[in-house]
Amino acid sequence: MNHSITTSASSESVWSTLQREAAKLAQAEPILASLFNTAILRHDSLNSALSFLLASKLDSVAVPAMVLREVFEEVMSESNSNIVQDVEKDILAICERDAACDSLTTPLLFF
Repeated sequence: MNHSITTSASSESVWSTLQREAAKLAQAEPILASLFNTAILRHDSLNSALSFLLASKLDSVAVPAMVLREVFEEVMSESNSNIVQDVEKDILAICERDAACDSLTTPLLFF
């Protein structure tokens, strides 16, 4: 259980913690810097980063990533949508329960 991550993230927003960790990791791991920049640092919200990641993973000739991203952003921005808050809870839960998780960026990028 990684209490330091969940304690830190609960005292500040999950998105702020993700950005801070991504910037630190990008500096420490230059080979992965473009991944952290593209997937997290260039976005202004978890909504934006999440829609980018999902669209990138589901991109196809039939349905291009840009179309998917627009759909994801629209759904996540609806007033009654709790998707982003649920994703935040999932990220925190994974980091709290998985001893191998040492950063909030891990479940966002790889799970």
